[in-house]
Parts: sequence; structure tokens; C-alpha cells
Amino acid sequence: MTIEQFELPVTPIAEITARGRACVAGRLSSLTYSPADAHPEFTARISDETGTIGLLFVGREDIAGLEVGRGIIAAGTVTEHLGRLVIFNPIYELREA
Repeated sequence: MTIEQFELPVTPIAEITARGRACVAGRLSSLTYSPADAHPEFTARISDETGTIGLLFVGREDIAGLEVGRGIIAAGTVTEHLGRLVIFNPIYELREA
């Protein structure tokens, strides 16, 4: 599957590695807000049949439309944050719930 907007093929989460660009698709499995004095973070965990990866939105408390169970496709640069793979401030498209 390729989504033109993302210009990358969708990759199973288990095959994602840090320090590269990736496009993933799955369902939102959890949403977490971590307040911090300087840099609050909103993290959405996305899961497919192979694994889970975080979508980290820096400086955000909430994002309209993101809810557990909702389908999503997201793309961006993958990095390691606190021992887990995340995509910082990804571009994304919500799918049917």
C-alpha cells in the first residue's frame, strides 16, 4: 500500500528502525499526555499485527479526532525516545473508526 501524500510505502511496524523515514498504518492503541514545564508531550501509540510505535506530538495536550481504536496512517522520521521507537510530529491521516 502506498499513500501519495506520504510518498513512502507502508511498512510493518516490526520492520521499522530508528534514523529513517517510515510510513505506518494501524489502530490507535493508547493516548497519553505528559505535562512538563518546558515541553509537554502528547503520545499516541499505533499498533498493527506486528508491533507498536509511538507518534509523539511535542507541545500538544490533545489532538482532535485521535481516539483509541481509530484507524490511522502516519509518516515521518523515526527515532528512539526513552528506549522506544517514535515518530516525532508525524503527518497523519485518520481512517474509519
